[in-house]
Amino acid sequence: MAQHDRFDALVVVDDSGRRGQLKQAALALTCFRKVYSASLLSDALSKLNGADSIDVIFLSFSFGWDEITEFIEIAKKSHRGTDAAYILVLKPGDESNENVARSAFIGIHGCLYEPYAADSLRVVAKVAERIKAEAAEKRERAAVQVLVEEIMHHVDALAYFKKHNKNTAPVLRKLKNACASVKKLGERACDIYHELAVDVFQTAKPIISEYTGPSQRIKKLTEERLAEKFEKEYAER
Repeated sequence: MAQHDRFDALVVVDDSGRRGQLKQAALALTCFRKVYSASLLSDALSKLNGADSIDVIFLSFSFGWDEITEFIEIAKKSHRGTDAAYILVLKPGDESNENVARSAFIGIHGCLYEPYAADSLRVVAKVAERIKAEAAEKRERAAVQVLVEEIMHHVDALAYFKKHNKNTAPVLRKLKNACASVKKLGERACDIYHELAVDVFQTAKPIISEYTGPSQRIKKLTEERLAEKFEKEYAER
């Protein structure tokens, strides 16, 4: 883990003694920057919708499976809980393969056992680092996907304009600008674009079917609407 990677945590444990111990154990390590705490799941949800950054959520097993499952479902839709790592905190005696397996199916990323050893907390920090990286990659791919779809739209328009012997200059201008936008995002964005574009372009269908059966009237109406849309979108200004 890089030296600059430090994480903010939220300890959600109902017992004040155990909550305090975990908070102090985390603060003793340089990989944790701030550690907030809550004794109730409702208070934790309020915190996750607040302004403070939260990368790791320590969640006590003592709340019970039903409450924990419902909390995670809601928390992952919250402002700060979307990209957070969820760690289940287990007491001695709660350790079992069944609990570990069940936790994975409700969105838990790892387990922490008492006593809270420094090495175990460092592993939690590495899990948080991985979750953060995966979330960042997901956002990057979503951003590039928008540009891929825009470029595909301009390519469709270009094909349509050329087929009908219309001026393609406005379309080419917008197409070049969209391609330039990908390049401006950097080498990684270009790599993602090439990966996504291959699938999109290989599976793309013609915007107007070549079908010549009894639905010619419908096809003509579709072409007229498309022409009106393209003429308006690519009108010279």
